[in-house]
Amino acid sequence: MRDNFEYRRKKRKARKIFSSIIFILIILGSLYFLYNNHKLNNKKEKINLDEVFEGIKQADIVKNLVNEEIYNYNFSIREKELLAYREKIKKEELAKLIEKGKDIDPKDFGKVKVAKSSVNTVPISVYTEFFKNDLFIGDSITEELKYYKFLYENNVFSKIGLNTDTLRKLIPDEKFGIEPKNIYLMMGLNDSVFVKSEEKFKERYVAMLDALQAKFPNAKIYLQAIFPVSKALDEKEDARVNNTKINSFNKVIKSIASEKGLDFLDFSYLLNENPDYFEPDGMHLKSKFHKVWLNEVKNINS
Repeated sequence: MRDNFEYRRKKRKARKIFSSIIFILIILGSLYFLYNNHKLNNKKEKINLDEVFEGIKQADIVKNLVNEEIYNYNFSIREKELLAYREKIKKEELAKLIEKGKDIDPKDFGKVKVAKSSVNTVPISVYTEFFKNDLFIGDSITEELKYYKFLYENNVFSKIGLNTDTLRKLIPDEKFGIEPKNIYLMMGLNDSVFVKSEEKFKERYVAMLDALQAKFPNAKIYLQAIFPVSKALDEKEDARVNNTKINSFNKVIKSIASEKGLDFLDFSYLLNENPDYFEPDGMHLKSKFHKVWLNEVKNINS
């Protein structure tokens, strides 16, 4: 009797062990299946992504690089890499098209830096479109941007003979006609005629700048260096303006920009490299220069 009971007990125990082994094997099998399935899916995803990546690298810019399905697809791990590559290729292709003088939507010019050698192929509408929310402030040099129709009238505030102190007085009550996103300020040429010291010029410039920042607290202000005059004018003994004084005042403007955390833009090299841009008076600039100037400003924000 006891032997029979012991036999049944051992049999039940064996069944439990067997069931446990089967259960463990099922669990292991399930885990193995899930692992392989996940691995396979990842492999498929990687293959597909690689195919897309290679496709983008070899795609025609017009047909594929602007494909919003590709652009908006969730690329998981490689999303940033793919999108960054797409933008890089698009900009390179746009630059090539611009260089060849191809017709491009003006809005696309804001996406790419344009080489100085390609500026002549760029239509004026590019600049009116790109700077439509910005304001250029200055004297007769800035006035020419409006005169030659490179910018809309609302995007330029300028007066012949304008100096820093006069501008400071005008700013509070002036109706500018626009709430600018960016302000490009070029002031100081006329001050250089009669302001004797750097200290006095700095005092006047800072007061003008404070008034401008109070008027447009949300605008990003860029301080532009005063353009040099031609070598011929600079060497005249009776010249009212000269590059020694201009360079001195530009150092002041640069220091003010640094103190106030503003960007200082010095495009003097454009005229140093190309003296043919000067008008006969040696101070004002030819129409073709303004395209080059605006292009350099645009490239800062492209």
